[in-house]
Amino acid sequence: DIERRVAGRDRELTGPLRVTTAFVVMEHLLPQPLADFARACPGIEVEVVENAFLVDLSRRHADESAGWARREADVALRLSPQVAEHLVGRPLGTTHAKVYARRGAPGLPQSVQPLAHLVRDAPWIAFERDAQSRVYDQWMRQHLAQAQVRLRVDIFNAVAAVLHTGVAVGILPTFM
Repeated sequence: DIERRVAGRDRELTGPLRVTTAFVVMEHLLPQPLADFARACPGIEVEVVENAFLVDLSRRHADESAGWARREADVALRLSPQVAEHLVGRPLGTTHAKVYARRGAPGLPQSVQPLAHLVRDAPWIAFERDAQSRVYDQWMRQHLAQAQVRLRVDIFNAVAAVLHTGVAVGILPTFM
């Protein structure tokens, strides 16, 4: 029994774990799972790096302070309907999004409207014109091509902030 316990200690997980994900995922979905993981695996130091785009999980960078080479990331968490051909992944859940408008804002819809009406009649907050790699970029390019875009931003937190001004409607994940 003592030998088994000693041998088991040698198998405890230790060391750094570098995770990359989008800011919105880190802010709204990961705090509790990361805290649970930190409690369950105290020997692992998790480093979360914001990056919503593809990273090379095999590329290493010199980390002189640690005296070793580190990867861009060990794990990448993405909001995506599918995994790219050259990657290995599995779904962790499903996310949904809705169109939002500030209640009482003049010129904005104050009740649920069909998407076609919103695209035709409402001003929009959209993502950067050239953005196309994220699932929401693709949705916007497909559905908002004819929309009246008032503002373009690059992250959901900016969409949420602009929504509070009442200048336009915008899409947000329902987990926000």
